[in-house]
Amino acid sequence: MAVFSEGGVTSPDIYIGVSCIFLLLLCTALNSRVFYHSYRKRGSVARTLYLCLSATDLISSWVLLGIYAVNVLREKEEDCKNSEDEECNERYFWKMTVATLGMRIYTVISFTMSFSPAHITAFLASTRYLKIKYPFRPLKLRYVITSLLITISWIPVIVSCAMFIDTGAPDCRPFKSISNPFAWNYCPIILGVKVSSSGYFYFIIAVSAMLQIGAMFTSILTTYELIKVYLNPVSESTGREGKRIKSSMKILLTNLGSFIHVLIIVITAAKSDVTPDTEISREMAITYILFETIVPAFISTLNPIIYIILTPDCNVKPC
Repeated sequence: MAVFSEGGVTSPDIYIGVSCIFLLLLCTALNSRVFYHSYRKRGSVARTLYLCLSATDLISSWVLLGIYAVNVLREKEEDCKNSEDEECNERYFWKMTVATLGMRIYTVISFTMSFSPAHITAFLASTRYLKIKYPFRPLKLRYVITSLLITISWIPVIVSCAMFIDTGAPDCRPFKSISNPFAWNYCPIILGVKVSSSGYFYFIIAVSAMLQIGAMFTSILTTYELIKVYLNPVSESTGREGKRIKSSMKILLTNLGSFIHVLIIVITAAKSDVTPDTEISREMAITYILFETIVPAFISTLNPIIYIILTPDCNVKPC
């Protein structure tokens, strides 16, 4: 365990590794509970999207946290254990190697799983508004799921461009540093355009950011519609209206976490115009890990907590 040290067992490695394992176990338990509860409910667009969200949160926690916990807690390579080279000691956390085929494939999967919850929560928020605004115009589930899959497909397409399109330049290949959970291309060709490291970030989050902006707008409209209905004394029975408000709040709070995640990624992108030769401090490398691994996993853990708290029948009886 020496990713962020000069050798031996160190606090950063232990803290990061234990945090990954704790979040992994908690996320697995909570999302399994939500998935089972949603599976037992009557079929609807919201039920299907919650099934997708809990399954995606569960899988992404294993993809992001499980792999990285192994990465950060493992021992140094044999050629680095007794080396005096700075790259094997003070700068070991930023030691670069050309990404293998397996690492490139894992990178495509990890980015897709990391951003998929933001797409699903955006669709949850939008479909909730449409259901409240137009109660007599039921949404077609196949259209919702097809649209969702189309938006999610943007991520693997963009990341695959960076991972598998040859630029012809030695420094513009996918590299993997010891501390990063995935590979990164610092000057890839995306959809025929050569971009910088930060430009690559912006390409990845483009659709997610637009969806979240739209979801926050529909969240405001949903809140407005709920206030109108709540202030109308002859609208519906109090019990039914209270259930609708709680259901809507559940979706709005869930989407808020995804909005924060995308916002953090945007801030990270703005500060990530680097190259393989850029000097990165230990603190900055840990910050990248928190933003790219721990924060998405924390939000994947927070989503089922919000669901359980704001779903009455999930608290009264076992889900």
